[in-house]
Amino acid sequence: MLRIFQPPSPNQITGGYLYNRRICAELGAAAPVTVDAERLPAALANGADSESYLLLDALYIRDLAEFEWLRRYGAIALVHGLASVDPSAPSARRASLDQRQRAFLGAVGGAVVTSHYMRDALAMRGFEKARIAACPPGVDAAYFEIEPRPASPPELITVANLGAHKGHLDLVAALAEVSRRRTFHWHIVGDASAEPDYAEAVAKALRATGLAEQVSWHGVLPPDEIIPLLARTTAHVSATRFESYGMAVAESLAAGLPVVAPRVGALPHLVTHGVTGLLTPPGDAGALANALARLLGEPELRDALAAGARTRRLELPSWLRAAREFSIALARL
Repeated sequence: MLRIFQPPSPNQITGGYLYNRRICAELGAAAPVTVDAERLPAALANGADSESYLLLDALYIRDLAEFEWLRRYGAIALVHGLASVDPSAPSARRASLDQRQRAFLGAVGGAVVTSHYMRDALAMRGFEKARIAACPPGVDAAYFEIEPRPASPPELITVANLGAHKGHLDLVAALAEVSRRRTFHWHIVGDASAEPDYAEAVAKALRATGLAEQVSWHGVLPPDEIIPLLARTTAHVSATRFESYGMAVAESLAAGLPVVAPRVGALPHLVTHGVTGLLTPPGDAGALANALARLLGEPELRDALAAGARTRRLELPSWLRAAREFSIALARL
């Protein structure tokens, strides 16, 4: 039996919360247990038995006072990402969290991570590689069935909750430069409520650069509403500062879309430069603008990258396959 424990969050629709929910659903397990750190010991005690796998979302690292008591349960960490491995995070914050993360990982029986990048990152920090299983997310079947029919003029899409670490302001700067040479429309999909001041800064920058009329804001969308957008879109664009996997990027590749994004975190594991997309140096708005201008201005390049994305999607797992690999990994840890 599988039990996943996760802390409360105002947004449980996307990211790690989506992963937790889909893995449980595909394996026929109970839905993830959302419980705060104060009540976690009692919840673990109630869920523990000899046939249960108890998984703790690594988000608990920020809330638990100490970790030694976890040893009695043989729990397994479920690691979507760690701030200490994010080079875009302030160095002081990375250092302060690193000790807590090491204590947490030292108190659990193993770790399931959601990318091969994160597996290597934990191993480099001294966590025994044999105790780490990489189980990337799946992609909904509907994304694989999309037949792209890009609109004219081209339309771009960014699927990411609005926050400073996702780099929307860098995208505004890059696309403002591109707009002097190319015509396009930009769809922004994502939650603006977590960092409303940042979302307002993005809106202000769009007005200041004259891009506001070329942008559609969509908020958070379910797959059945994102899919029609992807079908008419030319490319997925991102200026994220870090990705421990990149679920939205994988979904766009599954839809046959090329990706323009920075060369950060796990993205080079998903996107092959010049084959399925264009990767740029992180934080370099000029390089990002040049890549976007090439994509929009060179139809042959655009077609070649789209063909590469359609080939790449054959390698991406469905959620059912991802869940089966998750189950096999648990049995081996």
